[in-house]
Amino acid sequence: MAVTIEDVAKQASVSTATVSRVFNNSARVSPETRNRVLETASMMNYKPRSYRRQQGTGKAVGIVFSNRFFESLTSTPFYAEVMAGVEQSLRERNHDVLIRSLTDQADQDLRSIVSLSEKQRLGGLLIIGYEVSRDFILRLRDLGIPMVLLDRDLWADKLDCILNEDYLGAVEMTDYLIGLGHRRIAFICGPLRHKSLADRYAGYKDSLAKAGIPYDESLVRISESYHGMPEGEQMTIDILSNCRPSPTAIFAAIDLLAIGALRAAQQLGRAVPDDLSIAGYDDIEMVQHLSPPLTTVRNFKWEMGYLAGKRLDELMTGSVKRPVKHTLAVELVIRGSVSQP
Repeated sequence: MAVTIEDVAKQASVSTATVSRVFNNSARVSPETRNRVLETASMMNYKPRSYRRQQGTGKAVGIVFSNRFFESLTSTPFYAEVMAGVEQSLRERNHDVLIRSLTDQADQDLRSIVSLSEKQRLGGLLIIGYEVSRDFILRLRDLGIPMVLLDRDLWADKLDCILNEDYLGAVEMTDYLIGLGHRRIAFICGPLRHKSLADRYAGYKDSLAKAGIPYDESLVRISESYHGMPEGEQMTIDILSNCRPSPTAIFAAIDLLAIGALRAAQQLGRAVPDDLSIAGYDDIEMVQHLSPPLTTVRNFKWEMGYLAGKRLDELMTGSVKRPVKHTLAVELVIRGSVSQP
């Protein structure tokens, strides 16, 4: 039976991640530990499957995300479109795709990925979503495997990131509403720990400030749990029932929240857009079929996923070396859910 990375780690009294770092020439291993691992590997006749470009790149790509993200794939159209772009991009480049959903046990998850990389000759990692912690991502980086982050901004750590221009998109939408004459603009949003949502919130506030409109926290609702249609409906009912004077427009930071807002308006007898304008963000496929069709901010979800796969392939083949933060532009999509107050 072939010697595995786990066998070497156990014999050398180190973690599997440390063995992987040694064979990927990571600087974050002491000389003493490095020598012990190399001597142990030599004694056990261990033959590592290197990820290093000079020894040949593995074709398999590991897609890593949290278990909560995995659950959202079936209920969040945004990520479903992103994943379609990722799949197409990697398939065109003949990469096998391996899925790894993380638990809340970081050490166990890291061992699992190291083991996967040994067994499948893993050539690259694509990390998706904000819920994978920075600490865990930096530990993955130490393995020496090419890595791209999708919808996760760790550019400060010099990691490749593929993002959307969320701040400017929110500024543009709020500017548009103000330009129509709206001054009482409510804002409903999901958890601000998601940087893209925090950026949209900041864009909303900065647009108001630029126009000389005081920020009114009574017009803002932030859901710290799941951000779907029920939350949008509940937050909108709360705003319309309790805020006086009532807002003339609601800007939802996510299209699913906007759909919930449309439902709430219907329940309360508010005609959209005659009595209340509602705008969203993302331009998921279903919103063009609503009644009225939703005015929203389009981010290019499929293209985002496709670019992430392309960028990872470039890192794996060595055609690029320096990390890049790639931010995709967004655009307003004007439909029938917004009008002058």
